[in-house]
Amino acid sequence: MSSVAIHEAAHIVVANSVGVEIWGASIGTGPGAGGGAWHDPIKCSDAQKAKICLAGCLAAARVGEGDLASSASDLEKMGKSLENELMAKSVLARYIVEVNTILDEWWKSVTALATALDERKALTADACYTILQQTRPIEWTVVVV
Repeated sequence: MSSVAIHEAAHIVVANSVGVEIWGASIGTGPGAGGGAWHDPIKCSDAQKAKICLAGCLAAARVGEGDLASSASDLEKMGKSLENELMAKSVLARYIVEVNTILDEWWKSVTALATALDERKALTADACYTILQQTRPIEWTVVVV
């Protein structure tokens, strides 16, 4: 699995886990190509946005790829979601723990979505929800918005 696919799959998994509607995901081809995971930005709180943004770099780091610098656009979006400098560090620390817990519980879904992204290069919302339903942890339900 490519680190880009893992990164984008993690965005999808965390978006679903925090109750945000998924629109799809894709990855590019060729060296240095990136990707994207789309969700409803209007019905998404600042906390949800920050957690979704964190997911990609935390997941890529689990497979030894990527770091905070390689996720600059996600971190910029996340920074805009944090309310102020005084609480940013404590909020960020809490969000990192929460996102890592989601990734632990949903790792099978992350890898399944990443494999599908590597094979197909793009996934519709329906394809994402199908994979999530097939691979979800027993105690979780997939939120189809």
